[in-house]
Amino acid sequence: LFYQIIPGIPSDQQSLANFFVTFTATHPIYVFSSPVDNVTDDGMHQPAIPFPPPPAAGTLTPPTATITTPSGNVSVTTGQSVAFVGTGSDPNGLTFTGSWSFGDGTTATGLSVSHTYTTAGTFTVSFTVTDTQSLTSAPAQRTVTVAAPQPPTATITTPSGNVSVTTGQSVNFVGTGSDPNGLSFTGHWDFGDGVSAGGLSVTHTFSTAGTFTVSFTVTDSQSLTSAPAHRTVTVAAALTGTLTSIQANIFTPICSHCHPPNQGEDLRGGKSFASIVNVPSTEQPSVLRVKPGDPDNSYLYQKITGAAGISGSRMPLGGTLTAAQIQAIHDWIVAGAPND
Repeated sequence: LFYQIIPGIPSDQQSLANFFVTFTATHPIYVFSSPVDNVTDDGMHQPAIPFPPPPAAGTLTPPTATITTPSGNVSVTTGQSVAFVGTGSDPNGLTFTGSWSFGDGTTATGLSVSHTYTTAGTFTVSFTVTDTQSLTSAPAQRTVTVAAPQPPTATITTPSGNVSVTTGQSVNFVGTGSDPNGLSFTGHWDFGDGVSAGGLSVTHTFSTAGTFTVSFTVTDSQSLTSAPAHRTVTVAAALTGTLTSIQANIFTPICSHCHPPNQGEDLRGGKSFASIVNVPSTEQPSVLRVKPGDPDNSYLYQKITGAAGISGSRMPLGGTLTAAQIQAIHDWIVAGAPND
């Protein structure tokens, strides 16, 4: 009888026409479709049917894969990480796993992954899901365009243009940059005189006369370096009481354009000494242009100071020399006006 096969039927229910049995079973569960007469047990016994019935061969539908992140095609630079998130749905109610192919020969498993492209190009990323019946979805895809990163740009803000200084005079330099990849950067200066420095804000003193091209670059955290920004620094010898210094700082830049020569006075380089030392002035021939050791009785000194009794206008025309320039000529004459 049924209560002899199925344990746990209470004795007061073993003769009922209809009954319910609660029990715990492991998969699969079999349901018998035969009617059972609990009194005579004369039902027609039918083969057991598994519950739920398995789908017939060939009727399973593969799952569907979806990429949720990124939401569309993306563009990045080499070395930049890209996050990918995928999901799926299985019409058979089965669990599934995810698989990624990044188009550059590398793969990964899981629903959420990240990938870094090391070379430039256009890559098709494919994502599939496979369920526990080994059915695999059609791939979901994204296109990732990978460009080589662009270098930063360097700008010199101080000085705002080319500058002229004298030896021993310091120059302040300030630079900045911008990086299209949003990366941090460092600055580097080359002063053109064999000296360099790091940083965005620096100071440099040129010790020798000449014309120097100062270059400033920035390098980002991916070691990409900008094209250089430039400034030209013209360095004149510091003004001293020597003919060489006076020639470089006064006669050549200020006076020589009017005296190449004028009234017999030639203040061009290599010509000035012979033209002015112990040579009578044209305007007042009784007075030497430069009387060694005596600036007050040197007509050149009288003209640049606007002394009383000079003929014509104070020199140079259209302006006056600075006190330091006048002092340098004074000191040179006091020293005997040597050809130094």
